[in-house]
Amino acid sequence: NMKLINANENLRHIARQDELTGLLNRRAFMEFADTEPIAEGSHMLVMVDIDHFKRINDTMGHAAGDVALQHIAHILTQEAPSGTLVARLGGEEFALLVPATSDWTAQDWEKVAAEIDVIRARLAMLPVITPAGVARITASFGLAIARKQDSLDCLLSRADKALYAAKNAGRNRLIRAAS
Repeated sequence: NMKLINANENLRHIARQDELTGLLNRRAFMEFADTEPIAEGSHMLVMVDIDHFKRINDTMGHAAGDVALQHIAHILTQEAPSGTLVARLGGEEFALLVPATSDWTAQDWEKVAAEIDVIRARLAMLPVITPAGVARITASFGLAIARKQDSLDCLLSRADKALYAAKNAGRNRLIRAAS
């Protein structure tokens, strides 16, 4: 009976955690984020996508790509504002859900956005040491702050559009969704 309980707990853990990075996976992120009341100014959602990730895998091998993913996961986890939910949504895409800690003002969100941009710059500055050699990686960031009528899906969509705007504007940058 105890073996069955442990096996079920292990399966729950596997179903919710990304094995490579140790972060929550898309399923766990969506489940948690869906329980959070999304109201105007309550959360900031940041979508992060590694720039030219396929090039890393193609030129340095998948082991190097795995190390790059672990590197980014570590930096996002260590540098994200306190209370941030960090997840790997799949492939080379990550999400950060930053909750407001009180009645935040626009200035508070500006400070958080500046912190996120520091993370972006830090990723670009810190080389990744892989089995195939040293690589420099960058990432594009799309940021959206919850609006009055936003659902989680709407917030995700807005952050994702900002992410693609960052990619289209030259990569290695942070773009904010329109308010």
